[in-house]
Amino acid sequence: MNRAKWIFLILAAALVVIGAGMLAGRRDSRGLGPAPAGQPAVAQLVTGQFQKAFNAAADQTRLLVTFSPT
Repeated sequence: MNRAKWIFLILAAALVVIGAGMLAGRRDSRGLGPAPAGQPAVAQLVTGQFQKAFNAAADQTRLLVTFSPT
């Protein structure tokens, strides 16, 4: 086997191992684990629910942070 094929096989094997590790690390259908003691769990809100929760806290300081990996 030539060098290019060996490099390809090594990279393919590495991707399989990384993918398997990522799948094994998922704890529930959303990939979220339990929240630390004393901290509320992460909530998935649809737009209407989020708007209601945000507006209900009008007397408090609110911070909206978004993250996009792209």
